[in-house]
Amino acid sequence: MPDSLSDLAPLPQGSPQLRRLTIGAAAVITLLGTIGTALSPWLLVHMPLMLVALSPDVRHLVLVAAAADFLPVLLVSEPRRAAGLLAMYGIGWFYGPVALAWFEQQAPRFGGVLRWCERQFARFGAPLLIVFPMYTFGALAGAARTRFRVFLPAMLAGQAVYITTSYYFGDAMRGWTKPFLAFLGEHVVAATAICVVAVALQQGWSRLRKRSTEPSLE
Repeated sequence: MPDSLSDLAPLPQGSPQLRRLTIGAAAVITLLGTIGTALSPWLLVHMPLMLVALSPDVRHLVLVAAAADFLPVLLVSEPRRAAGLLAMYGIGWFYGPVALAWFEQQAPRFGGVLRWCERQFARFGAPLLIVFPMYTFGALAGAARTRFRVFLPAMLAGQAVYITTSYYFGDAMRGWTKPFLAFLGEHVVAATAICVVAVALQQGWSRLRKRSTEPSLE
């Protein structure tokens, strides 16, 4: 099994330059998310908008609701999440079912979920991007040859729903998250160090496990 998406054989469409740009964008977005997660305690206390600019995941959006207003969070998070969905759409478009098979090999435990998502997208199409605004559905949209003018508005609407729902859930949880942020502010250096080590260990373990399973995937 190839080690990376760039090793996969693309479908005979699109320029090599655009394919490389898509893979590069996906790699950069993944790296930014990893950095944001590793530095999340410090960013949450001192630069909450930078946190959601790097890693606008639901857990960060929920916590940031106690530290920043909704509109700035939306304006920062929407382009960042849209960029991730666009990169995944491009990967699905250029590599099709081969890319989906590669994703499944990278996370075999979620293979059934991926195939379920694939069946649902084949049945309902682009509107599912509003109901399930996940990166996986961006790749499915590309692999299903969804027209870009259909994909884009559905994707943007879905991300707005995702961010709004996450933020206002966090806003409703302020009674719990405010004390947590205060505690985090008092121990931000230690908390950040622990988070950096945890992310480094997770990344190292992920790579080690992938290498150990490579022979069985061939």
